Amino acid sequence: MAKSRPALSVLLPFHNAAFTLDASITSITGQTFFEWELLLIDNASSDTSTAIAIQRAAQDERIRLIKEPNIGITHALNTGLANAQSRYIARMDADDISHPERFAKQVAFLEEHADIGVLGTRTTFNTTLGRSSGMRWF
Repeated sequence: MAKSRPALSVLLPFHNAAFTLDASITSITGQTFFEWELLLIDNASSDTSTAIAIQRAAQDERIRLIKEPNIGITHALNTGLANAQSRYIARMDADDISHPERFAKQVAFLEEHADIGVLGTRTTFNTTLGRSSGMRWF
């Protein structure tokens, strides 16, 4: 039986993200929407983040690891786009945590509003730093 095409491809580039990557992946695998693929794009990590990605990909067939030289996030995202198999694309950073209903709500909205091409979401910024300007930078 052929594997069905996912409705959503999640692009998650990372470089030396061992402290945050597993939690980020867990927030994807915990989604209420199940028709996704997660593309973990490794920009030549030298810490244990590659091992984390390999382990998580072995646990869930929807997760794929793509390795490439460390040439930056822009190239990593383009690599992700070239390997994506779905109609919709979602972005994650290796230190992001997605709300469990994020993809269900985003895909439903896009399905109901064919005239919308790009969809953003509200964020909450949390830090372990004593002092941080957080999302004001963005």
